[in-house]
Amino acid sequence: MVICAGAAVLLFWDTEASDSFAVSARAKAQLTNTAPSQQTNAVTAGVWPLMEDYFVAIAKNKTNATELARQVMISGTNDWNALAFFSWRIFHDRAIKPQLRDRALALAAAERAFQLTEGKDPTVLDTYARALWENDRRSEAITHQRKAVELCKEEAKRIDMEANLNRYTRLSREAQR
Repeated sequence: MVICAGAAVLLFWDTEASDSFAVSARAKAQLTNTAPSQQTNAVTAGVWPLMEDYFVAIAKNKTNATELARQVMISGTNDWNALAFFSWRIFHDRAIKPQLRDRALALAAAERAFQLTEGKDPTVLDTYARALWENDRRSEAITHQRKAVELCKEEAKRIDMEANLNRYTRLSREAQR
C-alpha cells in the first residue's frame, strides 16, 4: 500500500507546480485576474505585484503611486502582456476615481506593448486605441481600432472591438459638427 502511494506521488507529481517561479507566477496571475504572458520570466514576473501596489496606492490617493508607476514601467518594459493589462486596467479599475486615472501613463504602457508586439496583437491594438482616444489622439485611435477589428479572430472579442470602433467613429463625427 505504501509502495502504491509512493508510486502515485511520483507519477502525478507536478514538477512545474513545485517550481518556486511557477508558483509565484500563478500567485501573481491570481492577484491581477489574468495570467502572466508567455514572455513573463524571472525578470519581468516582479511587475505583477508592483502593479497591484500601484492600483492600491492610486485608489487610496497615496503619494507613492508615481514611484510605483515608474517601477512598473521599468520592470515590465519587455512584457507586452503586463504593459497592455496595466494600461487597460488604468481605464477600467472601478476603484480609481476618473480624475486620478493617469492617461499619459496608460498611453506609455500601451505604446510599449504595441511596439513589443509590432502591432500584430488585436487586444494590444484595442488597448492602444483606447489610450490614444483618451489622450485626444482621435484619428490615430480610429486607425488602430480598425486594425484591431481586422486582426481579431475571436468573434466575441471582435464584436466588442467593433463596438469600440463604432463609438469612436460616432463621437469623432459628433465632435466635428
